[in-house]
Amino acid sequence: MKSLLRNWKQRLAGRAASFVIMTRPLKAEDVGLAGNESTVVEVGEAEWPGTLKFFDENGFGNGWGERMRAGGNRCVVVRESGQIVAGGWMTTRPGWVYEVGYTFDCGEEGAYFFGDFVVPAFRGRWFQGRLMKRRLAIAAEMGRRWAYGIVWEGNLASIKNSQRAGCVLAGKLSGTYLGPWQKDRLEQVSADVPCGRFLSAGGRALSGTAWRRRYAPEREDPVAA
Repeated sequence: MKSLLRNWKQRLAGRAASFVIMTRPLKAEDVGLAGNESTVVEVGEAEWPGTLKFFDENGFGNGWGERMRAGGNRCVVVRESGQIVAGGWMTTRPGWVYEVGYTFDCGEEGAYFFGDFVVPAFRGRWFQGRLMKRRLAIAAEMGRRWAYGIVWEGNLASIKNSQRAGCVLAGKLSGTYLGPWQKDRLEQVSADVPCGRFLSAGGRALSGTAWRRRYAPEREDPVAA
């Protein structure tokens, strides 16, 4: 009986997944950050078919990459012996973030990095960092001032890679739920480092705390960014 009561309470109330916002200030000299590394490139027209197949085959869902491409997002990949072994995306426009259930707006001075994936056999070798350096260079060339990433707080490897690339903890998005309702909290760590804006379905920016219907990603249909 006690076990049934405990399970019932866990379903009724609990803690939602928490995410950290990692931000890096960009400088003019970041344009040359990626150097002449020829194995880390932005995807061009001829490379799209193989790139989209890479994301389809690695758990992003059939057609996800094509939706990202159609939304005007840019993609960078790392190749080893001619094969794609890592990839990541970036955008400068507001886009739906499936994991958190908000539209993220990086603003007119920002760039948002997302969708990073490294083939398991190549992890632990700074491949994500190489993706980040190329995108940082692209963002700096565009004249952007800030680069953002949203990372699940349990993904310590990605957080470490972000810090190694010069990112700092700018904010934290957390939540608790009670029955069908969820209370979200956005905490900005430093007044000097922005963490972007999280917009609800109605376009309202999350500031401090706010209630909404409980969000469960596995039940939501993601919208192309």
